[in-house]
Amino acid sequence: MASTEQKVSSNTILGIVWQTVGPFGWYFVGLAIVLFYFKQKYHSWISKKMEYASKRDEDLDIQNFERLSAVRQRMQEKYQRDLELALEKEEEIKERKRQELLNNQESGNRLGGGKTGGSSKSRLLKGEYNPLMGGSSSRGYRPQKRSCCGKGGCG
Repeated sequence: MASTEQKVSSNTILGIVWQTVGPFGWYFVGLAIVLFYFKQKYHSWISKKMEYASKRDEDLDIQNFERLSAVRQRMQEKYQRDLELALEKEEEIKERKRQELLNNQESGNRLGGGKTGGSSKSRLLKGEYNPLMGGSSSRGYRPQKRSCCGKGGCG
């Protein structure tokens, strides 16, 4: 050991490092082995975890896709039922209007004519209304008097 100390002088950086690390060298070697062992265990644990997660994700993706397609199918069927009901109602309304039109033609009523009692009053009210007469808010307006001079001030 003395020969090692003689070869490496204490003045150099390497000498200072060797004097510090030398007494604890086996501890560093043991610590390096332990760290390497835990690193290997950690990587194997992570790879197993990732493999399980990917397998689980694939299963979940398949289940979600099946559920989603079932929901889409149900929505499509509901849409079709609603569409058929709407078309039936529309046909009923058209048929009802056609029947009313035929009944009106048979009885001699005019097309577009309403009942005579209520519509005459509304026609009178509409005839009395004149938008140029102004409403209650504009009755107070009076234009200014014209000045004797044409374009402004009188001098």
